Amino acid sequence: MTSTELEDCTEASPGEGTASNLSATAAQHLQESRDEAALNPYMDVQGGYLTAGLLFEVSPSKARYTMKDRDIVRSGKRYLSLRQGYLNCNDLTGYKFAEMYFDNWRHFQLFRKVSRKIGTKTVAEHVLDWEAELEVKLRSEALLKIVNQSHDNFQAAKFVVNQGWIKSPSRAKEAVAQRRRGNAKVRDAVRDDAARLGIEI
Repeated sequence: MTSTELEDCTEASPGEGTASNLSATAAQHLQESRDEAALNPYMDVQGGYLTAGLLFEVSPSKARYTMKDRDIVRSGKRYLSLRQGYLNCNDLTGYKFAEMYFDNWRHFQLFRKVSRKIGTKTVAEHVLDWEAELEVKLRSEALLKIVNQSHDNFQAAKFVVNQGWIKSPSRAKEAVAQRRRGNAKVRDAVRDDAARLGIEI
């Protein structure tokens, strides 16, 4: 509301129709929101985003998707598996998935915060599982490409022989662990010497 409109509201008395103008504006806004919701299958009649309501497991009549591992068909209607869609997008950020299966990124972020349990897990836990599975899938595909190239490429062959896909602790972490092991040996030796001399530490 602009300052002029605000001044108009404060100067007008209740009998002058200001309240009715405001309620007409609010009614128009509500109607526009309902019209948008009718056009946008991701919104409810109040204009808010559907989250759990998009799921067959929660609301079969309004649902578009399922949390099951594969698409399902019930009463002639197909419900797309969100897990399958997430894995097929091959996008660790989830952005392409959000654009394809939800109204936008913000809508997907609201969806993934749903605390309702679907089966034994919340929506957020399901999404975390999809992310982990997609990472393993992409690593597997990349490893297969490297193995295929290893016949003609020395670096790829070296990677395969050395099992470069296995995560190893970083050199810094290994150095810290080695120092700790060394410090523990020194402590043990000092305790042994002190005990032999009859000194308590």
